[in-house]
Amino acid sequence: VVREYTVSPTNPNVADVASARTILSLDQPVFNHNGSWMGFSPQEAAAGHNYLYVTQGDGGNQHDPNNHAQNKNDWFGKVMRVDLDGDAFPADSNRNYAIPAENPYVGADGADELWAIGLRNPWRASFDRATSPQEEFPCGPNDRNHRVLCAIWRYNDPSIDYCDRLN
Repeated sequence: VVREYTVSPTNPNVADVASARTILSLDQPVFNHNGSWMGFSPQEAAAGHNYLYVTQGDGGNQHDPNNHAQNKNDWFGKVMRVDLDGDAFPADSNRNYAIPAENPYVGADGADELWAIGLRNPWRASFDRATSPQEEFPCGPNDRNHRVLCAIWRYNDPSIDYCDRLN
């Protein structure tokens, strides 16, 4: 569950628990490969966008037996990007966000929230502030030799592979 909180009206160093608002929710089917991370791109934030990136593991079990990571219609094994400044699903209390129009699957086969697919267990990520907009999503079983680098400019065409595996 990803939730948003506002600052307490009486203490600016504390979140107001009563202000909790669910942004999105996903039930994990098994105990492993539930890696998750969330963050904002410095470049997009500087441009005034409130786009939240959320990673999800592939739902678990060895070798992704349900092929979640390659299924463009579910959220497992993916990086999602949602716009916190809107609500495209006002009737759904578990989906309080809008979809950035530039997401690669908007208007194509696949869930509109998806930004990158085919990840195993992306439990950590970062944005490259110094050079081109690029993210790194560690996702290997032991995170020793498996790093996925995803360049933003490659995401504009859903027909290409989004990530290059580096060993």
